[in-house]
Amino acid sequence: MAGLYGHRWTSAYGEDPHRTAGREWALVLQDLSRQQIDTGLEACRVSGDDWPPSAPAFRARCFGIPSFEHVRADIAHKTMRFTRLVLEGLDFYLFTRSDQRDAERMLRAAYDYAVARRLDGAELPEEPVAALTKDTTDPPRRHCSPEQRAAHFARIREHLGKSTRETAPADTAAQHANREESTNE
Repeated sequence: MAGLYGHRWTSAYGEDPHRTAGREWALVLQDLSRQQIDTGLEACRVSGDDWPPSAPAFRARCFGIPSFEHVRADIAHKTMRFTRLVLEGLDFYLFTRSDQRDAERMLRAAYDYAVARRLDGAELPEEPVAALTKDTTDPPRRHCSPEQRAAHFARIREHLGKSTRETAPADTAAQHANREESTNE
């Protein structure tokens, strides 16, 4: 870490790994594998942060947990697996209908919950197999017979309490049947 952050690391934690800061870091990282620590170091290298992370923040990086800001930026795209873990704890319907302050609070709570779950060993959601698409094809049209159509109009007139003359449709059942025959030819 001193190689990555130089004086900022040594001024914050000292040069001796056996002192208080070194012992605390050892306690925070004691159950992590070498691969997890390498993941955390790589996250530090690519983060662009000028300041070293705290021990808990570094532990989160070892588990592949991105910053809250990265998750907030990814909410619309859901490209990161961790973002999808955050979304599991978020009522997305309410989130999208809330004002900015409430939405931020809801997202922060879901993020903190996802961090805790991940640190407790929760697996990240798998990549989606395929995107869901809305079926935009029209269902097949069903035409009723002229007799059924006349019966429907009669029930409507009866329901409305109107006489046949007051609500006679513009075309009669016979006209409708003639039109059907001409379109089928």
